[in-house]
Amino acid sequence: MQVPEDQPAALAVRASGPALSGAALARIRAALDAGSSANTRRAYRTHWTAWEAWAAESGADPLPADPLRVAEYLTARAEGVAIAGRSHDPASPATLSAIRAALSAAHRAAGRADPTAAEGVRQVLRGLRRAEARAPRQAAPITQAALAAIKATAALPRKSRQSGRVETEARAQARAALDVAVVSVMRDALLRVSEAAALTWGDIDVEADGSGRLTVARSKTDQQAAGAVQFLGRAAGLPGTFSGHSPRVGMAQDLSAAGAELPELMQAGRWSSSAMPARYTRSQSAGRSAVAKFYQR
Repeated sequence: MQVPEDQPAALAVRASGPALSGAALARIRAALDAGSSANTRRAYRTHWTAWEAWAAESGADPLPADPLRVAEYLTARAEGVAIAGRSHDPASPATLSAIRAALSAAHRAAGRADPTAAEGVRQVLRGLRRAEARAPRQAAPITQAALAAIKATAALPRKSRQSGRVETEARAQARAALDVAVVSVMRDALLRVSEAAALTWGDIDVEADGSGRLTVARSKTDQQAAGAVQFLGRAAGLPGTFSGHSPRVGMAQDLSAAGAELPELMQAGRWSSSAMPARYTRSQSAGRSAVAKFYQR
């Protein structure tokens, strides 16, 4: 691949050596798996597979990669461009950094120059982070109404993207029960994604009235592992960009709409600062403003 004449100088360094064969790339993937923790292996494998798919679709060499194409890929992921017909949410700065780490590790494992170390790639990442900081994206909320829609549609059989086969009714029912349970627990306890991923059955106690109590052993704002006990209620084609953060945002908005004040929200969501719950509930707070009360008289 020829470097365009108008390419920024910071991106002009080409990773050395010819493109690797499919067998060689498979050995690199195996080496990455063997040299990392389970969580890192999964993350690297996911990011590398997506990069390979994009490279094949774009006519780029996945390894060794051209820094210019790496910068192009990171920008595409930040914009949520579909890859190989599969849609992706716009990547957060943390995800972009993880992608960069995966590509860097693969090149180092192959003994090739790291294209992500090029100053141009670093500049692109800085620019994407600044753009995200200026206009942060908020996950679409899974409110009580949205949860009801999920419950109404969760058991509809789905078609596998990989095989094209449709779920059996029994499989759809089992998956739906799990999906609804996870979303409900994340809403009731206002869990972060990392907190939900760490849950075990032993963290939940069932009370005589059918409600539950969830012990969150550790969270981002509880690094000393003091723990917190959260209330759980009884044990969909939806518009919007939903993510693992949506249940937390949705419950915060429902609580605010029900009259909960900011200190109560901070306690329920275990926020150490008022900034995030205040941002999530701006619309609900505006509905209780002095002007809103004037018009509601």
